[in-house]
Amino acid sequence: MNYNKLYSRFIESKRSRPLVKELGYEFHHIQPKSLGGSNQKNNLVKLSHKEHLKAHEYLAEMYNGEAKLKMEIALGVMKHDRDITRQTSLKLWESKDYRKRQVEVHKEWARNNREQYSNEMKRRWQDPEFRAKVLAKRKKLYATAEYKRKRSLLSTKSWQNSEIRARIISARWDERKFI
Repeated sequence: MNYNKLYSRFIESKRSRPLVKELGYEFHHIQPKSLGGSNQKNNLVKLSHKEHLKAHEYLAEMYNGEAKLKMEIALGVMKHDRDITRQTSLKLWESKDYRKRQVEVHKEWARNNREQYSNEMKRRWQDPEFRAKVLAKRKKLYATAEYKRKRSLLSTKSWQNSEIRARIISARWDERKFI
């Protein structure tokens, strides 16, 4: 399917709308800013949220490589927006194919940006307020009966593996030697 042609036709059919803010409409960058587009009027078109999603779906299909990754992320961000005008877009998340595609996009991003992400988390962890907030959430989670049940099941399952059991017993025996 020729998504370039579909996207061009779709955008041209909406260009006659005046670029005036109006409830229920959003401005869309025809050439995405992340791919070199600008904020000039000739690069903007007014779309309803549903149309805006459709435009981004076309963009996500049009590109390859890093550009496709950027368009997939932009589409994912739009779907996660909790604004009332965007609630209807969440229905697309019901599609298993879409969810799988989003998971792959985020895994790809994580692989390509692992060091940057790691450095950011190390920086944030230095903030005592952030650390206290995370630790409080963990403590609350660990205290739940559901978490304890899951943890118990995982322990039981791993204990049934003879290799893991031997390593645990060995480690415990080594600890006792030094006490």
